[in-house]
Amino acid sequence: MSVENDWKCDHCNAIFPTRTKVGACPCCGAPGPTRLEAKEKQVIIINNYYEVDKPAPRNSTIPRRYYLPPGRSFKSKLYSTLGFWLTTGLSVVAVLVVIYVFIQALKLGKPGELTNEELRKTAPTAVIVEAIDQNQTKWWETSIEDWLTSNESMSLQEKSNVVNLIVLDSDEIKIATNATLKLDESWVQTRPYFVEAISVIGTQAIVQIGGTQYNLNVYMPFVWKNTPEQIAMIDINGMLWVLDSENVSLVEIDSVDLPIYIEPNPNLEIVFSKHQ
Repeated sequence: MSVENDWKCDHCNAIFPTRTKVGACPCCGAPGPTRLEAKEKQVIIINNYYEVDKPAPRNSTIPRRYYLPPGRSFKSKLYSTLGFWLTTGLSVVAVLVVIYVFIQALKLGKPGELTNEELRKTAPTAVIVEAIDQNQTKWWETSIEDWLTSNESMSLQEKSNVVNLIVLDSDEIKIATNATLKLDESWVQTRPYFVEAISVIGTQAIVQIGGTQYNLNVYMPFVWKNTPEQIAMIDINGMLWVLDSENVSLVEIDSVDLPIYIEPNPNLEIVFSKHQ
């Protein structure tokens, strides 16, 4: 026994004479079955196919009787299912990545631009200076004559309004006896490259340089020995200010007009030298 059919489903391979109203396969519902031309009409051997007989909905063009190929093996079904979920999963991941990248681009703004106004204020661009000969005479060595001894510097921890110029180095700390720098418009708010971190607690200012923390006072000018051309200072708001060594104007401690009262700092650095 044989039957001739006009349509073939590309999805389930079913061959049938009539499509559904929406032009789909009556077996699996897949759209766009292929129309078999006269020369391509296939003669189906009933014994090799399953004959399906089920009631058709009212006013439906689905035939009451049509034929299906044998069911796929478990292996083919498994591969088909895994392939579907793998493709779906990768598609979802790709869409999520695109959305994430788009959101991050909106948050970060243009390359090189800080959208956080607070960061613009507290972390300005570092000032990079050229390396100099470390054997060259430093400006404070010729401009300042009197320096505190270690014992004398300990007494500063009990005094208020201490803003003596201090020279910092991993092997040595020097504090001027009665010299500091004038607070004027020569100071520029920026961050010298050698300063790694700062913190202000009350009127104490902690600065980290070369992995070492130094406890100073606010408005206390300090110099990193390896970068003598820049003098830095931290104000009460935690802002860093820098003065070029060419604009140094030394004054005595008592003549400095401080904007605030600076409390005694029991943790203030004292003079020391590893070479002594």
